[in-house]
Amino acid sequence: MKKAFIVIVLSFCALAVVRAQSTADSLAVVRAAWQWQKVGHAQVGAASLTLFGATQYISVARYPARKFRTRVVHAPGESAAPTSRLARQHKARLAVNASYFDMKRLTPATFLKAHGRTYGHTAEGELCRCDGAVMFRSHGRRIDIVSVQPADYERATEGWKDAIVSGPVLIEEGRDLTASRTSSFDATRHPRTMLGYDREGWIYMVVVDGRAPDQSAGATIPEMAALARYLGLVEAINLDGGGSSTLWNAATGVVNHPTDNRHFDHQGERTVPNVIIAR
Repeated sequence: MKKAFIVIVLSFCALAVVRAQSTADSLAVVRAAWQWQKVGHAQVGAASLTLFGATQYISVARYPARKFRTRVVHAPGESAAPTSRLARQHKARLAVNASYFDMKRLTPATFLKAHGRTYGHTAEGELCRCDGAVMFRSHGRRIDIVSVQPADYERATEGWKDAIVSGPVLIEEGRDLTASRTSSFDATRHPRTMLGYDREGWIYMVVVDGRAPDQSAGATIPEMAALARYLGLVEAINLDGGGSSTLWNAATGVVNHPTDNRHFDHQGERTVPNVIIAR
């Protein structure tokens, strides 16, 4: 009985520590010096803060869905380009890199739908992390994020003009879906990109920089889900990360610090074949 009591007490103490850390992290996000700037009806901000026990640099663009036309840009092969260039080509005001791709051929490695036309399929090697889709319709003014399996791609995206499969899904209907994820992809800190929305209909494009321990440690998948909750998102999905992670806006350019040049600056963008833009 005494031993069982000690185990219960230790478990309670551990839970209390976790909750205290979660509260501290939530407050850190709320109190961060985001330095918000207006880009039309959107707000773009970035902040350096201590989060998840490490220094992090987080970039955010948020905007009311009804005021923008959000869609997927498909630019494979020779059409592929850095996120910023694809954004300017399509006269975007905001843009973020989208889903996983074949780095040799610069073609999508996941199911993608642009302007109502379907391209590609989700490669077998991507199925372990690609369990959801982000979709847009009503001229890009309506968004949905859903958990979906390959057999259901066509059914789930029927009637949606633009869609792209990615993952893992972080938050669905307010629930964190990442607790059971334990792969090295999930548990290792990397630069990460996510897209989501809150109850008021604001869409969030978010990048956490990484691979620069003194400036930004990066995040695990569960940590990205926690950040989504701290930002008030009720639906969120992880997009391609690592050297692809890029957030751009028409007013100031690249907001975060892409890592492909191995410098903590705004110049290290990777060439990608798909992005999500808002106009």
